[in-house]
Amino acid sequence: MINSVTLSGYIAMNANVKQSRRGSPICYFKLVARSGFSDKNAKDVIVPCISFGKNAEKLAGCKSGTTIVVEGFLEHGMNKEDATLQLAVKNIEIYDTGKGKPLGKKPGQLTITEDDLPF
Repeated sequence: MINSVTLSGYIAMNANVKQSRRGSPICYFKLVARSGFSDKNAKDVIVPCISFGKNAEKLAGCKSGTTIVVEGFLEHGMNKEDATLQLAVKNIEIYDTGKGKPLGKKPGQLTITEDDLPF
């Protein structure tokens, strides 16, 4: 079984990058993704996410409403006592919400075009 997730949406609150105990950047954030097949039936899904290192640093200064595309895998959240899942981010691309163009695109980053979408 493959555990791979790619989501697009927007950051629910201002990103807050902190330092782990070992001094590595870490960022917990919530991604709001739209689900459904039409605007009439669409619902917002809130996905807890965690990002480390350079991916966490990319989020520094991002405000609520910033559009992003994340790629990662599902894992149990930090609280092992409940069944909370979170998305562990392996790659992130930040978009300018006003223009829909990627910011600071670097080689090897995930790029989504209209041709990639199934609708």
